[in-house]
Amino acid sequence: MNVLDVHAHIDMHEFDKDRREIIKKCASLGISVINNGLNPESNRKTIALSKEFDNVLPALGLYPQYATKISKEEVEKEISFIKNNHPIAIGEIGLDYKWENSQKDVQLKFFKKMLGLAQELGVPAIIHSRQAESDVLETLKSFDLKVVLHCFGGNKKQVLEGISANHYFSIPPRIMTNSEMQELVRLVPLKQVLLETDSPFMSERKGLRNDPTHVLHTIKKISEIKKMNEETVIEQIKKNQKIFRQV
Repeated sequence: MNVLDVHAHIDMHEFDKDRREIIKKCASLGISVINNGLNPESNRKTIALSKEFDNVLPALGLYPQYATKISKEEVEKEISFIKNNHPIAIGEIGLDYKWENSQKDVQLKFFKKMLGLAQELGVPAIIHSRQAESDVLETLKSFDLKVVLHCFGGNKKQVLEGISANHYFSIPPRIMTNSEMQELVRLVPLKQVLLETDSPFMSERKGLRNDPTHVLHTIKKISEIKKMNEETVIEQIKKNQKIFRQV
């Protein structure tokens, strides 16, 4: 089993010049990638990549801000597409209250619908939560499914709540320079840690394009923080990856 980047966006234009080379490099390094769809166009690109490359796996979803712009008819059409394409997870979904006029009620209703879809399909949900961690954690209590909290930015109390609920936390390369993420890894048991890059975002430093090969940097930093050798960290994370039944 390969090491898994559970959250990337290699369909984005930032990879137009070297996408295939990056994916092939990942394969040579033993890295598989769950590409997360954000909208109908992104979902279709994700499926195309998963059909072309054995080490690209599809997560399909609708980004929270997109939920406020899509019609009910478009939602139902996209849910039908998702069901017919058998994703490894539902993602990227969640709540984002950062922006003015976030339409929280609309987002919450849509979030619950997508969580229900994940539960129906029996696959994990990969969740975005920005300035909405409390509502995300509260909403998840009503569902019975595996949860990956992507780039979780909640406070210590919220992190502990997520740990108690047996949620997984995916850690990006930003941990190399971000003290809050380093503290997150100190708090979260290794058995609830997964790797992500959020490529092309969340690299070691702002302005640097991220790519899925950078999960190897994250492993080194987690090993340092946890005071464990890299082999031990890798083996436990590979066990954690089994929440994705197709891996």
